[in-house]
Amino acid sequence: MKSTLPEDLQQACDLLDRADRAENAFDRQRDLHQALEIFEKHLGRNPNSPHRQLINDLKASHARRLLKILPDLGTIEMGAWFHYLLLFVLENRLAKETEVLRKQDHRLKQNYENFVSLHKDTLEYALGKA
Repeated sequence: MKSTLPEDLQQACDLLDRADRAENAFDRQRDLHQALEIFEKHLGRNPNSPHRQLINDLKASHARRLLKILPDLGTIEMGAWFHYLLLFVLENRLAKETEVLRKQDHRLKQNYENFVSLHKDTLEYALGKA
């Protein structure tokens, strides 16, 4: 199926595959971020893209995967944690998908909440001192 995709979407799919195989949290986040950015640019240039549903399905699938592995990131350093948080909240790249998944699955919701709380106090403290 990938061979019928436009080059940019093939590149995004390759990045998603690489993110799935990444051995560290930073590389996984970086590849996922780049793939999501490509999807956004593609849909921005092609609002009626015939691949819109595929893009939405891939985003939802990878959001689910990410929410499932969050407990494994329990010792993630704050910089990498913040980059994941950007995907979920601040950049709004996976916000819709993760919100739906958190409503559907209590375990995924708990994974997300635990992950967000890892460095939340430090971040709030830093922002309060800024």
